[in-house]
Amino acid sequence: MEKVWNALKVIIPTILASPPLAKGVYLMTALFFAMSVATIAYYYFNPPTLPDEPYAGFDQKFKEILSVTRMKESGGLLHVVYGNIADVKNTTVVLPINEEFDLMQRGPRSVLAAFEPHSVTGVPFYDWVDNEFKKLPKPIGKGIGACRFVKLQNESNNLNGAILVVTTRNLGTDPKLYGLYHNTPIEGLDQILDKVIQEAQKQKIDSLAIPLLCSGYASISITANNPSLKMKLDRLITLGTIQKLEETLKDSSSRVKRAMVVVFPTSNSDSSLLNDTLRFTSLSKEEQVKFIKQEIEAFKVAANPVQNTKGVSETPQVSTSPPQ
Repeated sequence: MEKVWNALKVIIPTILASPPLAKGVYLMTALFFAMSVATIAYYYFNPPTLPDEPYAGFDQKFKEILSVTRMKESGGLLHVVYGNIADVKNTTVVLPINEEFDLMQRGPRSVLAAFEPHSVTGVPFYDWVDNEFKKLPKPIGKGIGACRFVKLQNESNNLNGAILVVTTRNLGTDPKLYGLYHNTPIEGLDQILDKVIQEAQKQKIDSLAIPLLCSGYASISITANNPSLKMKLDRLITLGTIQKLEETLKDSSSRVKRAMVVVFPTSNSDSSLLNDTLRFTSLSKEEQVKFIKQEIEAFKVAANPVQNTKGVSETPQVSTSPPQ
């Protein structure tokens, strides 16, 4: 305040001693400055409210599992929906990838394959992304959770960008093992989501669309031909992703203001997922964390049948609903 007062003691006499026209210019400048400060202050303390829908027509492509949740702490919005993430628009998408960032390793039913019809500036989506990779040293042999952000311009679905995150590790370097992966432990999901959110904050991304990371090729070795176990895994990943994104969206300092969890619907989709998400989101943060830990342990037991006292293999039951 002392410095401001000292400055005013110099400025005011200068203005008073100036010709009338100059005084008018000084006055108009001061007025515009005051209006600018007032406008900035207003929007700082009264940020604009985000609309419930990310864009017009969103509800035509995506079916809500959980109605849109607005965080009272920050105004951030969480969507949990059924749909194909490749149909989303006007956001940044998260895409799972292998440790070599090899874009050719994409199975016919993978998240990556879903974006094959897309293009960027008229160039096929992955050809364009690969060209972007060539501008910098290509990431090779990266660990679980490593991210690379690619900014998109003139993308066919108006996507703003893509965060590619490592969710799988190659089984080996032998050409016969190409496209085969180690199983990614379910505990890795937390680290992967943390890294994605850190990258989003770093890139100043305000909107994200996330599929069920680690539910596909990252875990196919333990869920193949086991629809029941796959259903349990998808449910666990959905709830874990909700928990992590809620935490991010509630933080008023977070760059991310809107997040969409996109679950691809299948004939084996868990009909109880709606009830599960409703119950889960009603829990406190501490209860959610505890519940996720319990469910991870239960899933690991279910994925590895134990021998009972009679020597007959049996699979322990996994709870199907969060606590009431």
